[in-house]
Amino acid sequence: VRDWLARVRVMHDPALDGGYPAGRPARIRVRFADGTTRTATVSDVYGDAARPMTGEDRAAKAQRALARRYGEAGAVAVREAFAGYLAGEPLAGLSAALRAPTRAGR
Repeated sequence: VRDWLARVRVMHDPALDGGYPAGRPARIRVRFADGTTRTATVSDVYGDAARPMTGEDRAAKAQRALARRYGEAGAVAVREAFAGYLAGEPLAGLSAALRAPTRAGR
């Protein structure tokens, strides 16, 4: 990840300013090892207020992120414990799920 991050640049593109405040324009340009580039531009990024993520997409994103640390089953356990906490169950259940040994080999 650090190697990848060292190759990423985030820059302000004044050409996109005209799309704000009606949208939140963004452009990504990827240059591949063979020298080819691909560019994509959107007026509203998926996940922003104008294009909110679906509940299913949010759940899948949380599962992927948590699975890196807790493994698939551990990620489900953390998500279920968090839902329980939001439903009024004691914080101890969520805390225990977060402290469980990792299952992702780390």
